[in-house]
Amino acid sequence: MNETENSASFSTSKAVNQNSGSEKIIQKSLGDYVDIFKPLSANSKTSVDEQLLNVFCNHALPFYLLNASDFKELFRTICPSYVLPNRKTFSNAMLDKHYEQLLGKVQNSLKNAKAVCLTSDGWKDLNNASFLAATAHFIHEGDCTLQSLLLECEEFTERYTAENIAQWLRHIISKFNMHDKVCCVVTDNAANMKSATRCLEIQHIPCYAHTLNLVVQDAITKNISETVLKVRKIVNYFKKNSPATQKLRDMQTKLNYMQLKLILDVATRWNSTYYMLERFYTNKEQIISSLVLLAIPSKLNESDWIIMEEASKVLKIFFFFARLERPGRIKTYFTT
Repeated sequence: MNETENSASFSTSKAVNQNSGSEKIIQKSLGDYVDIFKPLSANSKTSVDEQLLNVFCNHALPFYLLNASDFKELFRTICPSYVLPNRKTFSNAMLDKHYEQLLGKVQNSLKNAKAVCLTSDGWKDLNNASFLAATAHFIHEGDCTLQSLLLECEEFTERYTAENIAQWLRHIISKFNMHDKVCCVVTDNAANMKSATRCLEIQHIPCYAHTLNLVVQDAITKNISETVLKVRKIVNYFKKNSPATQKLRDMQTKLNYMQLKLILDVATRWNSTYYMLERFYTNKEQIISSLVLLAIPSKLNESDWIIMEEASKVLKIFFFFARLERPGRIKTYFTT
């Protein structure tokens, strides 16, 4: 049946229903609801552009996607009448406008805050570029909820001296008009960060997570470093040797254990050492058997296994308290 016959069929159906006195049944096509080929109005296009920008910003998506052929094809399929903004428009005019709107929203939120706590941290990326970030935390009076607003996150080209960091924080405080509201600044235990807050004459509070990390790292280094080093070498061996890894998997299957991969710790993160020791001890029988079959001598003795067992129990307590400092996600607005 061709398109003309289809249309006639629908029309006849409507007429029969009307002549019979029964309730009208109107057959509607997709075109009655939306015309995907009809050009979008200026307001509609602006709205879609803004929503698209929100997606890119909220999920840190690269703007070069706008030029990707498959990305363009996706939107042509969804809505042929929508024309994607070009990358230049997106990154210049639209992004600047979005930033100004969000900046006003954040400034207004801070204006109503009675007291503000700042957290700040610095780091270097893979290219050795330095960055500094500052986040404001306060209680929203409307619903008494904790709000966190990322105020700045930018490349820091000055030397990491206390004076330069203090000047940067002073600029942030002035930009968001918080001169009489900042009650404390939370940073890691680096000397320059602590000195910077003293320059501002604001109370300094050491970061809970960073302090906990220093305490546990110090305990590990002074008490169980030899055992940790032995475990790390064996884990490295299995990680770099595919036949050994397969032998461990086969042994786990043969002994009816779950196939759990060994974990290699990161020197600056004590919780990764906890993961490594706990996983290693859980695989004790499988590891010992695999090393014997591989004819690899193990320097681990019974005291090392006891240390692993007991250290895992102690570190598990610290791990529990470390998780208390981040009980849930806090609503965060990004202004940079």
